[in-house]
Amino acid sequence: MPLPDAPDYSKRIYELLKETDLENLSYAQFQGVAEKLFIEPENEDEMRRLVLVQLARMAVRGDWDGFLTGGGGSGGAPTSAEYVVMALNGTLTNERKLTAGSRITITDGGAGGDVTIAADASPVTSLVAGTNITLSPVDGLGDVTISASGGGAVSFPLEGTAGSVSAPTYSFTGDTNTGMYLPGADTLGFTVGGNERLNVANNKVSGIAFQTTGTNNAASPDYQFTTDPDTGIFKAGTNEIGFTAGGSEKFRMSASGQLGIGGANYGTSGQVLTSAGASSAAEWTTPTGGASAFSPELVGVELDQAGTGYAVFDILSLPPYGTAFFATGGIDTKQYFFPWIAPKSGNISDVLINFTSGAGSATDVYYSFYRDNSGVPSTMLGYVTANGQTTGLQTLTSFSSTVTVVRGTQYWLGQNKSTSQSITMQAFNNAYRPRIAPYEAFPSTTNGYGTSLTTNSDVSGTPADITAEGLEPGIFFAGLGAAPHIGIKIV
Repeated sequence: MPLPDAPDYSKRIYELLKETDLENLSYAQFQGVAEKLFIEPENEDEMRRLVLVQLARMAVRGDWDGFLTGGGGSGGAPTSAEYVVMALNGTLTNERKLTAGSRITITDGGAGGDVTIAADASPVTSLVAGTNITLSPVDGLGDVTISASGGGAVSFPLEGTAGSVSAPTYSFTGDTNTGMYLPGADTLGFTVGGNERLNVANNKVSGIAFQTTGTNNAASPDYQFTTDPDTGIFKAGTNEIGFTAGGSEKFRMSASGQLGIGGANYGTSGQVLTSAGASSAAEWTTPTGGASAFSPELVGVELDQAGTGYAVFDILSLPPYGTAFFATGGIDTKQYFFPWIAPKSGNISDVLINFTSGAGSATDVYYSFYRDNSGVPSTMLGYVTANGQTTGLQTLTSFSSTVTVVRGTQYWLGQNKSTSQSITMQAFNNAYRPRIAPYEAFPSTTNGYGTSLTTNSDVSGTPADITAEGLEPGIFFAGLGAAPHIGIKIV
């Protein structure tokens, strides 16, 4: 039905669009027809028809939602404009898709809803160091600054490098070589002025170069008590420790083991420490030997040192066990022990022995020196080895360890060999030596029996320790078990 007062149809619109259906009519095509039309009274009928076509087009395409909208989609809005869309349409020439960037989230609320753009809630992993703080950035992410300030909160665990004694890990702004560091695994060190003063390990606490507060004398000892400052321990001299009570030194100990009473009063050789009662200090005194004035002493010095030099001690001839009646004896496969008293103090430097016949094959003969324990040999001090195939005098100077003896102290000489080869030596006649061993029954009448101690089985080496359980009276038979004629030098 034609519009009122209008021609039957529009030659302009219908001629230009006659070969296009409403479904495929684009807004660009429609716009191309409409934009040539001037807004004048004579064109009123053409404008009505344009509106009619546009409404029909929108209705067919599903874009119609009322008169107050722009037509949506490829409808009334220009396709050549720049659009930001949630999803690409394909009909808009300049459309852009809205896409979330790094650490941004986009939430589409749907038609009629909101599009929400928000920052990602993931934790920050990149930090920037503040004052006195060193941090390493991770993946180039955002920065968090942590400032070290007094009274601020600290997150634990608080970890640092190992540090050193001169640059401890935890120190002070005005004193960087004083503090705490890690000297090694499972160890904590405390340093002052670049010097370690305390070391705490997992099994001990040790102080290094302790600094004391005393004046290093008897009146004010270095190590004292809060309520009694004139009583304690101090350095009495080089390598000397003094013990003070009431401001005066009462006892001193020196590097060689000397014990001083009231200072450097070490007494004289042979003196003993004697109590003077409950109210008096102990003192050094010379023993009187009991009720008897007789006090025997072995000759403990070398004779005629500037001339001949008599320096060898015939230890198994010395009293109280010795004799000077000589014979020829044999060396048994058991280890025999003979007691002797040291005539002087010092280290044994030489052992002299004389074999009268040697072994037929390689054999070692051992001369061992043992401490005494309740009248029996105990711990070995050291030994020398003689060649069992060599006859004549042998001087042995190679010891397994230094053998130190003290004048007047009892020791034991042990003798045995490594094989069963026959060896004879200069020895003492056991029939004239004193018996030292207890017996199972009535003492034997056999000459020489029990004048020594011996192991109850063969010994081919030098046992480090001897016990009474492993000993029995020495047996003297056919020369076996004889005391060797042996000499030693003590220096």
